[in-house]
Amino acid sequence: MSVRHLLRIVLLSFQGAALCLAGCGCDESVSGKRGPSLVMPAAKQYRYSNEIGKKSSFTFQLTNSGQQTLHIINVKRSCTCLSFTLSGREIRPGCTETLVMELLAEHYGLNTQWVALSTNEEGKPVHVLEATEELVPDVVCMPSDVSQELYLGQCSRRTIKVHMVRPHELGKVKKAAEWIAVLQVLSGEEPELRLQLCARHLSIGEYRDVIVLELDNGKYPAVAVPVHMRVRSPLAVVPSKLFLGANRRDGVAGQCVAVSVSGKPADFADIQVLPTDLLAYSLDVRGEKSMIWIGLKDPGFVGVISGELRMKITAEPGDVVVPITGYIPPPVAP
Repeated sequence: MSVRHLLRIVLLSFQGAALCLAGCGCDESVSGKRGPSLVMPAAKQYRYSNEIGKKSSFTFQLTNSGQQTLHIINVKRSCTCLSFTLSGREIRPGCTETLVMELLAEHYGLNTQWVALSTNEEGKPVHVLEATEELVPDVVCMPSDVSQELYLGQCSRRTIKVHMVRPHELGKVKKAAEWIAVLQVLSGEEPELRLQLCARHLSIGEYRDVIVLELDNGKYPAVAVPVHMRVRSPLAVVPSKLFLGANRRDGVAGQCVAVSVSGKPADFADIQVLPTDLLAYSLDVRGEKSMIWIGLKDPGFVGVISGELRMKITAEPGDVVVPITGYIPPPVAP
């Protein structure tokens, strides 16, 4: 064998070794601990997406910085929505393998999953890789839910602004409740949905429904906007029961009743205080309330009080009654 041929063999051997080291991702100048040692520069990774049903890929580098071969004995995953690929289960000293995790985007919000690696590393046999994906919807409605408080018979108009990450065409608007009316759907760069909530032909209480916005004729997931309406009685009487005690105004025991209808002073058709020989009243309007002062006709009265304030209020069916009780003790001798 000639010297030239021998040199060629040696050169090819060095090239092959260099290719092997480059392909295996190995670094023979390992100065770590004697046993195997797994190093992961980015054990936790995060990203965001806006497409439901799409898989996102996360790549993790697994390096053995120890002086003995690291064996990956077992791999566990957090859920079936996660798949993974491991390039090798034996990592020689100074070498690197890769683990690729794929997450399936199934719902909006944060989705955090993990893969646990059981190894032969002494002192720390289990290593966890964590992948987090935040799925941001293409369409965001402002407000994201509609809440309204109305008096019986009232109506209110609301506007929902539709912000889009990428352009979509607003399709059908679906709703079930009759107390919600869709007035207008405005397209363009800043789409809007205009609604009217009505508390007519309803009872006092709470009502809930969901408005569904269809996107691109059903091509993309629809957007849901919850709607909550609370219906109150337009009549407010405070207090609902009246007690006359030893407190006195201008030497006469008395109390005030505040009455309002839909946040405005009440319109009275009639006001009576019974018994008429014992009790008297005066009416005053203060801001948004009608104030009825109830007091004793006889400033020297002593004893038990039992009566009522009876009111007829325009647009209110029937009489509104406020019971009146009390006790006026005899004056204390000086």
